[in-house]
Amino acid sequence: MRYLQKRPLAVLLLAAVVALALGTWAAEKISANGKEITSGAFKGTKVTGTTIDIEFTPNEHCSKCSKIVFIQVVKRTGTKADGTKIPLKPSDFKNFPGSAEKDKVTIASEGKTLDYAVGEKDPYYNGDDEKQDKAHKPKEPDNPKKSKKQRQGYKESPGETAKMTDTPSTNPANWPAGITKITRDFETAAFCADGPDKGHYFGTIKWRYERSKGGTGSVTIQTASSVTGPPDRDYLILGEGGEIIGELHTYSLDADGQPSANFRHALTKWLDRYKFKLPGTPIGMLAPWPDDPMFGGSWIMAELPGLGIEDAFITASVPLDLPSDPWLEEYGLQPSGLSRMIEATALDGFEQLEFPFALPMTIVFHYEDEETWELQEETLGVGFYDPNEGRYTTEGLSILGRDLEQNLIMFSTWNLGLFTIVGFPDC
Repeated sequence: MRYLQKRPLAVLLLAAVVALALGTWAAEKISANGKEITSGAFKGTKVTGTTIDIEFTPNEHCSKCSKIVFIQVVKRTGTKADGTKIPLKPSDFKNFPGSAEKDKVTIASEGKTLDYAVGEKDPYYNGDDEKQDKAHKPKEPDNPKKSKKQRQGYKESPGETAKMTDTPSTNPANWPAGITKITRDFETAAFCADGPDKGHYFGTIKWRYERSKGGTGSVTIQTASSVTGPPDRDYLILGEGGEIIGELHTYSLDADGQPSANFRHALTKWLDRYKFKLPGTPIGMLAPWPDDPMFGGSWIMAELPGLGIEDAFITASVPLDLPSDPWLEEYGLQPSGLSRMIEATALDGFEQLEFPFALPMTIVFHYEDEETWELQEETLGVGFYDPNEGRYTTEGLSILGRDLEQNLIMFSTWNLGLFTIVGFPDC
């Protein structure tokens, strides 16, 4: 059941007719030899030798975005002489730069990892890392110190094409013993990193690099798709009185142009390792409000990912009682006076949902001094109460940052339920 009607049907039909008449949208069409995309948002993407130049021009279905970047995941597979295929991690190769560090963000059982250079501060292929990316930022004029083929895009009217280039290669002398062929499967997603709907994915392209012993490498484009309509997942943010205080619209997992499970798993592992806050759509304040004198000015905010699993109501409340946890005392920790219960229920009923998003959400706690005065402020963290274990845990939770002057703690989580600021007593 749909609770939000973002556009009347007549408006959607009219928009579709106008789009067709103006020719502003077309599905991605790949040439028969897999070397070029001739229509759609990825039009202009082409393969020359083993170099692929990827271009993404936002279509009219892409929301306004001031920074479009690429995130790329690679899956490495080795083939033996008998045809057996095995997943490979970076350290399986000789002379692989940064292999020890890259192994830590590789899902070894599947050979997949985010495609990045060690030392980068963001997961974007054409991001803001001057040394590694050398990418032009939106509206920036050509800079001879930066790559001609690395450019961040944006969506305004009409917008600017995002660009990246990649030339994979591999030397058989560095392959693991018994391997006769190397395959690298790439998935590259156009991602909105800034703007009103940051966190949305606008399109994905899958392409493959292969090389056999005694042969040369080749690159072919496998598939490509971009968004074909507005976000199709709805989230209503409710106050403690049941009033709607915000709303969020995301894309569903099976919507056109959205990244695969392989992509999401590899990206999440990288995010967990480097404590990076992937941009999401801010939803404002969750109850209680910052100016509510009943709670002394403490508040929480959330940034929700642009990829949803199920429509939901999202609520935040102050628990009346905190559960006891002997393990906190065992480790010398103590709960503060700030706890919040965050929950989700299905829009089409009252079913409690475990977690309605396909990527972690980011939460910011603002605490008052009187809520933490008994604790050493530099030791403050956040615990999630696991009702199944009957204890607080940090499983599925990563602290992204603290601002002790502003009384802020930021963390990402895959959990919904009771969150409490904890720390060591100020003896």
